[in-house]
Amino acid sequence: MIGRQIAEFDFEKNGDEIKIYVAPGLAQIYRIQSDDVLVGPGGVTLVKRR
Repeated sequence: MIGRQIAEFDFEKNGDEIKIYVAPGLAQIYRIQSDDVLVGPGGVTLVKRR
């Protein structure tokens, strides 16, 4: 995901982590930094669309 692309994925929340399933059987784990920001592998930052 580069730039301002929008995508939808299944996910599971556990405490301050979210596991996002990017493909069947393949997930990435993101840390909840705030209500609007998730930080994932390699410092990838996801921001809630406003």
